[in-house]
Amino acid sequence: GKGLLDDIETSKVREFEFAVLEFLEDSHGDLLSSIKDLGEVSEDVAKKLEKNISDFKKGFKV
Repeated sequence: GKGLLDDIETSKVREFEFAVLEFLEDSHGDLLSSIKDLGEVSEDVAKKLEKNISDFKKGFKV
């Protein structure tokens, strides 16, 4: 793992997961489609996902 959730309270991880997935589906569906189509996460997609998740975390309130 990349430690992206290390600073999120354990009790809030599921809430974060749902929220970030909704964010990615709404705003970055192309990344999710790429993963689905290829059946894997390319290095480029992984970097974009990591950046988008980190950006989302900045506004995530628990």
